Amino acid sequence: QGDAQEYFVHLFEDLSKRTPIKYEVNPLNHLDLWGIPVLILAGWGWSKRRVEVPGYFPTSPLAACFIPLSGVVANFALVGILSTLYLMLPFSLLEVAIAINIQIAFANLMIPIPPLALGRALVCPFQLSLDQQFSVDFLGKLVILALVVAEYTMHWPLFRPLIMKPSSFVLEWVLRW
Repeated sequence: QGDAQEYFVHLFEDLSKRTPIKYEVNPLNHLDLWGIPVLILAGWGWSKRRVEVPGYFPTSPLAACFIPLSGVVANFALVGILSTLYLMLPFSLLEVAIAINIQIAFANLMIPIPPLALGRALVCPFQLSLDQQFSVDFLGKLVILALVVAEYTMHWPLFRPLIMKPSSFVLEWVLRW
């Protein structure tokens, strides 16, 4: 998700001045430690925020809202790539990777709490400082973690119907189509 956001920002850079994108191939550099329990208990999560908006990027708050959402687009693109590979090599590991990417994409699109993509997009128009963004993200991480732990331990249907039902429908459609 972080690399997709970086790529999206670079699309607005002048072609003659375009700088190379430094992709992080190590997945641990994208992993937020607060998201690990959520990933284990719920099957979805978020990545670290790593894109700083450069000077050439449009100053419109609406344009800034699309930066976090570009990570979701990358998840769906990865689903397409992995499902194409799955057609040729139907390994269960590919099926799990497809399922996780679908779940991450739906969670980031459906839950309006930062650090998830929709939450970060809804906060963008307020143009918060970096410290304020960190505080809002941290508070959101605590809220999501508490809700996921409560959902898991008390068997409450908080996020499961919102994320797992559409995810399983899309997964079935992608794998069996």
